Amino acid sequence: MKRIVAIFLSCVILLGAIFAIVYYFIVASYKLDYLDVSKRYAGIYGLDISLVMAIIKVESNFDKNAISSAGAVGLMQIMPETGLFIARSLSEEFDNKNLLDPETNIKYGCFYLAYLKKKFISLDEIIASYNMGESRLLKLKAEENYDINNLSVKETKNYLKRVKNSIKIYKKLIP
Repeated sequence: MKRIVAIFLSCVILLGAIFAIVYYFIVASYKLDYLDVSKRYAGIYGLDISLVMAIIKVESNFDKNAISSAGAVGLMQIMPETGLFIARSLSEEFDNKNLLDPETNIKYGCFYLAYLKKKFISLDEIIASYNMGESRLLKLKAEENYDINNLSVKETKNYLKRVKNSIKIYKKLIP
């Protein structure tokens, strides 16, 4: 009987250690860089901070100098044309180089998410349109068999899943 209890306790301890290691590596990959700036602009634009952090995580993994093959720039991967639109909407001067500034990039990304929030009701549509562009999502919505849960665009379908999973984790990490 003592042997069974000892084996059981050893298994529990081993499983606990495995869980702790896995949890550590998951949490360690979900950075909280730029949290103060992100909280400020999420608050200004009425956004969930977990959404903002998840977008940054998935878009650039917190690399402020990230530039995609499509030309998207910075933490929230703002396209220069979108940056120009946002700057004009905010009555600001625009320079592509400013998109590499973390504060400007987060400000513009939050502005754009709030803009999309006014156009699209569901969180899934907001996230999908951030990835594929609002005009492309509007075209898909006009199709007879449109279903946000069954997007034909594989990249956006994967993006949506990754952002939503990241939101869940950030909801637990951010006080």
